[in-house]
Amino acid sequence: MDARPARGTRRTVYALAALLWLGGGALFVLQSWFRHAGEFGLERNALEPVARTLHGVLAIAGLFGLGWLTASHVGAALASPAARRGGPLLLAMIVALATSGFALFYLTADAPRAATGLLHEALGALVLLPALWHWRRRGR
Repeated sequence: MDARPARGTRRTVYALAALLWLGGGALFVLQSWFRHAGEFGLERNALEPVARTLHGVLAIAGLFGLGWLTASHVGAALASPAARRGGPLLLAMIVALATSGFALFYLTADAPRAATGLLHEALGALVLLPALWHWRRRGR
């Protein structure tokens, strides 16, 4: 059985992944370098809430895409030892990103929120490496 998803599925998942990653990068840039001094210390950029909302909406769409891909690709790919290279790492990182992203939505204490935010940012930056390796591995 061919584990490769249909062209339309691949393109949709790739577009969602690219938009989600770029949106996360834009949010990181806004949080890191575009805050300004205000009356009570550093204040966030006016675009930050918009970028965070868009990133969250894309994350929900991305989770639907992950479910779609899991149903059509992951099970079949795991049946082949040759196809297991890179996929489990990529899947684990995506699950960790989703978990930490939802945790950031609900955490209110400063220390756990800051630690989770750093983890989410690091995973978000690093997930590109196994994703590109996995997607290019079979000449996709």
